[in-house]
Amino acid sequence: MSFVASKNIESTLITALTRLLGADNVTVDGPLIDLFSCDFGEEPKARIGLIARPAERSLVAEVLKLAHAADCPVCVRGGGMSYTQGYLPDRPGTLLLDMSALNRIVEINLKDLYITVETGCTWQQIYHVLDGTGYHLPFGGTMSGERATIGGALANNATAVKRGQVVDDLLGLEVVLADGRVIQTGSRATGRPVQPMRNYGPDLTGLFLNDAGIMGVKTQATFRLERRPRGTEFAAFGFQDTNALIDAMCALAREGLATENMAFGAYHNQMFAAEPRPTRTDVSALVAAVKAMAGNRFSAYRLLAKMARPGGMKFLGKWKHTLVVSTDGYTPSIARTQMREIKRIAKSHQGAPLPPTLAIAMRALPFHPVERLIVGTGTKNNTLPSNRFTSLSHAHALYEAAENFLLDNRALMQRHGLTYTILFACVSNNMFGIEPIIYWRDSMTPLRAHILSQKRRDELLAIPEDLTTRGIVVGLRRRMVARLADIPGAHYQIGKYYNYKGDLADAATLGAICQAKLTLDKSGILNPGGLWDMNDDYCANPQGAEIPH
Repeated sequence: MSFVASKNIESTLITALTRLLGADNVTVDGPLIDLFSCDFGEEPKARIGLIARPAERSLVAEVLKLAHAADCPVCVRGGGMSYTQGYLPDRPGTLLLDMSALNRIVEINLKDLYITVETGCTWQQIYHVLDGTGYHLPFGGTMSGERATIGGALANNATAVKRGQVVDDLLGLEVVLADGRVIQTGSRATGRPVQPMRNYGPDLTGLFLNDAGIMGVKTQATFRLERRPRGTEFAAFGFQDTNALIDAMCALAREGLATENMAFGAYHNQMFAAEPRPTRTDVSALVAAVKAMAGNRFSAYRLLAKMARPGGMKFLGKWKHTLVVSTDGYTPSIARTQMREIKRIAKSHQGAPLPPTLAIAMRALPFHPVERLIVGTGTKNNTLPSNRFTSLSHAHALYEAAENFLLDNRALMQRHGLTYTILFACVSNNMFGIEPIIYWRDSMTPLRAHILSQKRRDELLAIPEDLTTRGIVVGLRRRMVARLADIPGAHYQIGKYYNYKGDLADAATLGAICQAKLTLDKSGILNPGGLWDMNDDYCANPQGAEIPH
């Protein structure tokens, strides 16, 4: 490897990249290097050597050709919302490919029902560009969709807003391989593509999904569009018993009626309940969003009337959990029929009906300000999440494993002022997942500070560094992930954090993935360490060896 540290980067590569992209799009030092060398995972890796920011898809191929010729490792960054070291370099001197300028909506075809976008687009961009067309992308994007990009979601099989997983609606990709070759997948690979068709021959698309960016750089994606539902109903339910909540969520999932089926714990209930009275600007934005979502004036007034409460969401403060549910139907009548059954199921599992304020607001304004997602309440200014998903039949076991771990460590957490909560979600109506989040007080990384508004930055940047507590939080998360691995399951956003190799069943599967990587990226320059270290002894000789765990 010719790149040892950023100061030793060969000037010929920097010169070539500067000539290709322009001096403003090549960074070799300064605050941006520090910013892009961290994510939300609190475990730094190597420092980035340089940043290249191509503004055209064709330039991505040229950048990779130059990096490949120089044997320079490359990581790819979209919106930077990783908490699993996804784009952090394993090796000093790594070139970071910043995809944020590749943010064009390429085509919206309402006759054939698809949309093609560059992968630096955010989910918020897609949401707004389709607003008013009568059509939508059934997967609505992640909660961090004001910053999170399509490319990052595809590399991490994102799940969150509205229906299912990002891969459910994907039809095909344009991918740049490590040596600069450009390939198409799905029917895009044919000379006369039928864009809405994904599987025409072997499905190469899947090889580049949830790959942590190790197989190729995704530059363009085509998604299936659907007619917006003409009817949507919302509900919320309070639970004091966690097992009853899980039973209700799994029962709803098995019926297949819920578009969104997720729950918050007491921490977030208290946070929602304590929110200050919204400003006139906030109210105007919410009213406009509800009107746009509702589709007609009558439906909008009906939803706004359900939300209007003198005390805001203070009613949430007395509940241990809040279950938030939405259901979409072809007509308002169908949606109402589905909601009646949802309410019956929730009530039969001890769910107390609550005003649907939160459910309506979450659909109308689906993309939360990222600073609210990465900052806790009060003095707990840092957050560290993890996730694990399993089949519905293992839902209780997964929750109990997480809760028991946190209870086992209660004294340690109290001693260092740590708090936690667990979020719950059912995805695609066949998987149950949890997201435990630990909160603590500490100084903030450049990435966290960069995202904060000026007001919050002034409030929080004075908090001193606490390496001891940070180390305890990082260690707790590592140990909790190991404990949850005993429950059959999987992770979203694998990055360089979760033990994907250890979850594989046999050596043949591992060997096939290694062979695919070697075929697409023989020199191993794309995101070294992603999924696992492809340069370990096993991948050097993937034939016939027993799978190492």
